[in-house]
Amino acid sequence: MSKIIKEFFKVETIDALPTGKIEDILNLVNDTYLEVMARNHQVDYDNLSMDDIKEELHKNILENFKATLMSFDKKELKSFNEFYQGIVDYSDEMVYVNLKKFLSLGFIFLFLSKSGGYFTFVMPDPLIDQFEELLRTS
Repeated sequence: MSKIIKEFFKVETIDALPTGKIEDILNLVNDTYLEVMARNHQVDYDNLSMDDIKEELHKNILENFKATLMSFDKKELKSFNEFYQGIVDYSDEMVYVNLKKFLSLGFIFLFLSKSGGYFTFVMPDPLIDQFEELLRTS
């Protein structure tokens, strides 16, 4: 798990958690990982500056969240809900497959504590709001 952190996040992001706003979180993510998310959201990152990529990702993550979530199968939805609830069964190997998917879409972000002793998942506040609305209306 720490390999994912070191590959995808700038060193300084390991010391502090973002506020939960998508734009604040995207400012902490390293450029390589931004490109991964850009590909997953069909953002033409080759012709954009990093600021433009972040702006497009912010927009696309918000716009695509509900449709993408609704396209998940039952197991993926269950897994996403477990991350949302903070009750994750790490003995289930699908947790790691789904976590990689959620991370690559920008639906969940993963941060390491300053001491390196534990991981914290951050779901952007606007996505939490949308997910809670979906739970209420389903």
